[in-house]
Amino acid sequence: TKVDVTKSAPPQTQATFYLDFPWPIGDRFYTIELTDQIEDYDGSKVYTSRWHYVPGSGNINDTRGSWEVVAYGDKKSLVRYTVFTDPGGKLPTWARNQGTSVGVPKVLNGFRDYLRTL
Repeated sequence: TKVDVTKSAPPQTQATFYLDFPWPIGDRFYTIELTDQIEDYDGSKVYTSRWHYVPGSGNINDTRGSWEVVAYGDKKSLVRYTVFTDPGGKLPTWARNQGTSVGVPKVLNGFRDYLRTL
């Protein structure tokens, strides 16, 4: 699994993801466009990142979603992660569930590491 940032002109970024999955899922790749912003909301800063699939850029049908992060107490954050993905193909429910159970923790850990750099 790897990610290549193919274009970056803040607040927008374009990134290509290459995901390794076992049979019968098969590897997936796709490009997304992300838009990041930091806003003040009721006296708190809220970091938001929204993304969408670049049509025709890979072998999935669609993906889109967002992150919202706000400080929550001392040295803690409240995170809302929303994602929709249509990986394409005829995947059984158990395979989709396995992809989610493995992928989401990796995404959350990677995002936590990224936030520590801000």
